[in-house]
Amino acid sequence: MKLISTHTHADFDGLASMIAAQKIHTDAHLLLPSHVSPDVQQYLALNRDMFSYYEEKDVNSDDIHTLILVDVNDVKRSPKVFQNASPMEIIVYDHHPQKTKMKGTQEQTGATVTILAEMIFEEEIVLTEWERTLFAIGLYSDTGSFTYGSTTIRDISVLHKLFQDGISLPVIQTYHGAVLNADQQQLLTELMQVAQIRHLHGVTIAVSCMSSSTYVQNLGLIVENWLSLSTADVTIAIVEMNRAVFLVSRSQSERFSVQTLMEAFDGGGHPSAAAATVKKTDRSSIFETVLHSLANHIDDAVTAKTFMSTPVKTVSSQMKMADVKATAIRFGHSGFPVVDDGQLVGMISVRDAHRATNHGFGHAPVKVYD
Repeated sequence: MKLISTHTHADFDGLASMIAAQKIHTDAHLLLPSHVSPDVQQYLALNRDMFSYYEEKDVNSDDIHTLILVDVNDVKRSPKVFQNASPMEIIVYDHHPQKTKMKGTQEQTGATVTILAEMIFEEEIVLTEWERTLFAIGLYSDTGSFTYGSTTIRDISVLHKLFQDGISLPVIQTYHGAVLNADQQQLLTELMQVAQIRHLHGVTIAVSCMSSSTYVQNLGLIVENWLSLSTADVTIAIVEMNRAVFLVSRSQSERFSVQTLMEAFDGGGHPSAAAATVKKTDRSSIFETVLHSLANHIDDAVTAKTFMSTPVKTVSSQMKMADVKATAIRFGHSGFPVVDDGQLVGMISVRDAHRATNHGFGHAPVKVYD
């Protein structure tokens, strides 16, 4: 048996990529994870009959000879039935590139469905409007409406092609950009109230830890709203619900990858959006672990030292423009601070020096031009 599946708590990119992979591997069957995200669950309630699939309980692990994983490259994050399977061929399509020996395609794009849609277009495989619309939902969701730093021109090109061929914008609006309900708004308010703010190496991070007596769906949407309302660069929610601790994080800083943070808790995602679920662990200990590890996930900032030379070359206001030009050629500079008696009095550019000498004013002092 050849099966196509995705990560547990499947999102729209995972679902769309499963459908896309089957268009390429026509002899494979779909296996839907037992746990899917709330928005995907809502989508399936109305579209379950649009495609056929197996559930985990329907499959015997001994019957599986080939597994096609989409939007994930680690079998440990896929349905349990695969983790107990005998040795099998594994093919991976994912937009979180990792060094693995598994077959398939792993490339840096905003969404996995981008990679598969490109293959479909190249092979001129016909798509229905329902399939094109689902692919578009996957694109919008995993790229944050094409605002995440992981978004590429390839994602936009795929959407353009889907749009040209026909997609349903009302359906996309239904499942993307949803408004928070009362319970979600209440949880958002509480997250903002209890947030601890950390300013680390130029990155502002808001971390909240709390519990909820009731299960509130779509924590990812809540945390996205929190980030948009906050002055923080990163928002991290640690919420205990239904005897499990859910970690959801969003980042709008290219210097902070929430993906690596969530991977420490056996979660995943991409640099700007990631999540994890932890069971049998106290949320307070998770909170402390997160706080103590934040600095480890911050990339070094690009500072002036990266681009500027040292020690600083200066000129005086009495230096001749011809000498400024010669100094610039010698050191390869495009300009100099003008300093007299240790005080900055102006700036002079090489362009000014060239202009002065070309017009016969190379003998003129810098102070005439700065």
